[in-house]
Amino acid sequence: MGKRIVAVRYSPDWLALTDDDTRRFLRRHHIDENLLVDFMALWDRNLKVDYRSFRDEIAKLSRASFAAVRGAEVISHEVLRETKRASDDLVAFVDDDDWLSPGLFEELDKACPRPLNGIWWGSILVGPQLTTYEDSQTVPLIELRPLKRVI
Repeated sequence: MGKRIVAVRYSPDWLALTDDDTRRFLRRHHIDENLLVDFMALWDRNLKVDYRSFRDEIAKLSRASFAAVRGAEVISHEVLRETKRASDDLVAFVDDDDWLSPGLFEELDKACPRPLNGIWWGSILVGPQLTTYEDSQTVPLIELRPLKRVI
């Protein structure tokens, strides 16, 4: 049996994140560069906990859930790209706002026949995708994503 790896994609230092950092990121992805700046300003005006502090806490909770996955090695996506993987390694790619079950790889082993190239498991998306303000007004706030067996 290969390694079980949780590969964490790049995560900013939320407490040090500047408005210009977010603008550069969104421009690279062809998204309105002020989308997050405007959202953070709205959040900060209306909630007691500022957005950056909230996201920093979410990232800490996420990292704790990654560390709790039984039998998993948690590494950065950069380290994953730099190392050779065995054909039977299983890799779960995550962001700093994802949570994983401690039994993730046990469940994947049961659900997926061998050999496999990948799986997109059912998940719950809370909140609209980061696109435009107008889209955020019509896109469902909670979306149940179905299980797709093999990618």
